[in-house]
Amino acid sequence: MPLSPALRARLRPLTGVTGVWVGFVVVHALLIWQAHAHAGMMFGDVDLYRTWAQQGLKDGTWPVVDFTWVYPFGALVPVTVPGFLSLDEGAYQNTFLLLVTALDAIAVACLVHRGPRRTVGAWWWLVFLLALGPIGMCRLDGIAAPLTVIALAQLLPSRSRTSGRPALASVIATYAAWVKVAPGAVLVPLALTEKRPWRRVVLPAAVVSVVVVGTAAVLGGGGRVLGFLTEQGTRGLQVESGAATPFSVARLWSGDYKAYFNDALVVIELGGPGTHAMASALNVLLVLAVAAIAVLTWRAAVNQRRDLPDEDERRLPQLELVLLSTTALTLSLFAFNKVGSPQYVAWFAPPVAVALTAFRPAESRVAGARAWRVVAVVLVVVAVLTQILYPWRYAKYWLYAVPFDVVNEAVRNVAILALAAGLTVLLGRHARPRRGVTASSEASSAPVDGS
Repeated sequence: MPLSPALRARLRPLTGVTGVWVGFVVVHALLIWQAHAHAGMMFGDVDLYRTWAQQGLKDGTWPVVDFTWVYPFGALVPVTVPGFLSLDEGAYQNTFLLLVTALDAIAVACLVHRGPRRTVGAWWWLVFLLALGPIGMCRLDGIAAPLTVIALAQLLPSRSRTSGRPALASVIATYAAWVKVAPGAVLVPLALTEKRPWRRVVLPAAVVSVVVVGTAAVLGGGGRVLGFLTEQGTRGLQVESGAATPFSVARLWSGDYKAYFNDALVVIELGGPGTHAMASALNVLLVLAVAAIAVLTWRAAVNQRRDLPDEDERRLPQLELVLLSTTALTLSLFAFNKVGSPQYVAWFAPPVAVALTAFRPAESRVAGARAWRVVAVVLVVVAVLTQILYPWRYAKYWLYAVPFDVVNEAVRNVAILALAAGLTVLLGRHARPRRGVTASSEASSAPVDGS
């Protein structure tokens, strides 16, 4: 039943920009309260960050500079900034939460000031954060996720720049990837779809990377700046990862599969027949999955340039292709990863929030009228299931293999795998060669030289 004009007028302050900011304050107050209510589980990693900051600021011993680190060098900034204010345990924790909140505020501001549906994406982002719970604020992924929203929001057209700001998007996404690798998923489709990729995407990304690597080298850590790529190479199958699902479910009837604590990496892994083979296979499968999605994105971009030769007409479909490919890539980074920490779910949300901001259902020319709404709903469900898993019932899941919790985790992982497969198939449809297209016509639709 449609709302009356009078009721719409009354609800507008609640659903409009003012309502978004009220919702922002309420959601983040609840998340911060939840973080302290589950302090023992939430602040374990944050306390590690504080230890690293303390070692650097007091002893002069810095990650990457003096020892190999599990994180990229850029993560040293959000790890150190709270330490400049205080190295007290409670003060550091609260400062880290406020840093994440500030970045979330910038992300929401980017959403509500751009796009025809400026409050829809922002509201969905807040609902998603609330559904995911405090884990989304108590890890470095809480830094990387809003940075990814900010980066993707730069691609939205504005009055002053109808083509968006792809170079700025590249700069922000590249730095975010030097905090956590996942935001680098933005750069792949952005480079493959841009008309001048070298100037607008590759060069800005290279400049940021040179600054990061150069800084590490000057400080004495040049030989360890890429150590994060191999530091966790020998780890096993994390108990809640997507690939661990069949082995985890097998715990319900088989004593061959056991979860155990990896003291060196401070994670819980799953052991049993086939788990080590699966962990080894994922090292290859992850690369193949990313490469396959990149090829499909490139082919879809070629078709798009041929079907829509006018750059202005192609702008929104091109943006949607970037968002669709980014979503597929981030989902695959979880699906084919032997690590599956709960906070990784935050990776999936940024492109969806921007898509909901950018397109009305009827305007979706790549994913389809209902696709983004389906993805948005499923991801909120995934976030809720993740919060049930962690922090509410994590011990019951990994330590006791309680059937409810094993099934909860399995349903969540199957939903993620289904989304990854579905979006990859959707990309494949747009990547299919068109009948009657000759090699010369494909060549004419290839990207320009990037000058």
